[in-house]
Amino acid sequence: MMMPRITRREFLGQTLAAVGGGALLSAGGLTLARPAAAAVAPGQHVLPPLPYAYNALKGLSEQLVTWHHDRHFKGYVDGRNAVETALAAMDPAAAGFDAKTYAGLKKQETFHACGQILHEVYFSNLGGDGGAGGQAVVAALERDFGSLTKWVADLRAAAIAAGIGWGVTCWDPSCGRLVNFSVESHQLGAVWGAVPVVALDCWEHAFYHDYGPDKGKYLDVFFQNLHWDRINERFQAAGGQ
Repeated sequence: MMMPRITRREFLGQTLAAVGGGALLSAGGLTLARPAAAAVAPGQHVLPPLPYAYNALKGLSEQLVTWHHDRHFKGYVDGRNAVETALAAMDPAAAGFDAKTYAGLKKQETFHACGQILHEVYFSNLGGDGGAGGQAVVAALERDFGSLTKWVADLRAAAIAAGIGWGVTCWDPSCGRLVNFSVESHQLGAVWGAVPVVALDCWEHAFYHDYGPDKGKYLDVFFQNLHWDRINERFQAAGGQ
């Protein structure tokens, strides 16, 4: 049976859809949807600074934000660096290769890398007044969830369902819409190709100092601090529409 012939443009378009829309077609061929990040050598990740003052968030104390950013977020960056450095020193092709140690490091690698990535999204989410205007991401949320109120309720539920973990709103190119995923720890429940747009941290270090076991009050405060312009930039960079 002969396979149907497809053009180069059709082939590239199908390939890009399969890998998650990381690039777009233009008249000149293949162009990135956003500039590629600069390569980071193993063990050389750097903690990004907050895009606002430590005492700038409504309902979240300077002490909590300082601990969360400077100790917990930094811990995942440092942990990733340590794991990558250890892996770089291993040679799976060498005699006497320690497969058990390697396996443990690879599991730690995803934990720390996902912790780093989600915290970067989380802190960039915040620093605004919570007011949503005419951004494209707001229109997409209303389209995909029915209303902004329904999106908030669903993301809260996803975050609570994760227990120790996250609720993450992602642009999912496999279905062409925004989806809330419930992510246990940092990496369990993530979906290949989906790009985080809003990350809601429900680990106790995100709220316990200020609210104790009252997670609901923390969730209210989270949404009151959203910076919709930065969220919209992340949505559009992800290829959302």
